[in-house]
Amino acid sequence: MELLGAPEPVGDLRPLRQVLGCLVGAWFGSLMGERAAWAVSELAGNAIRHGGGLLGVRVYPAAAGLVVEVRDGAPGKAPVLGRLDDMLAESGRGLAMLATVAVDLGWVAEVSEKSVWVVLDPADVEEAV
Repeated sequence: MELLGAPEPVGDLRPLRQVLGCLVGAWFGSLMGERAAWAVSELAGNAIRHGGGLLGVRVYPAAAGLVVEVRDGAPGKAPVLGRLDDMLAESGRGLAMLATVAVDLGWVAEVSEKSVWVVLDPADVEEAV
């Protein structure tokens, strides 16, 4: 599944979370749908706030799990993996929290855009129940 462009209004990620959560939930179960919705919310929010704007979202199965990938317009700006122990921070913990539940998390820069992705393991989610 691939979604292009920013949600309207730019700051409202609810429709994106809902669509992604429902589709992934139909494929892998509701708990995985919730985890994927959380992942896209964190990644898309970072793209909007720090990455020069949200260019697109891709979600696809891979050998290691379900990939949630967000493209933004800031290829020269690396994502920052914040610290979980700074309880007074107003932001900066989203990627660090995702890293605790992800099989993998990374990014790649191209000429005019950057992709930030997380791999989620559906088996992990079902075992957590």
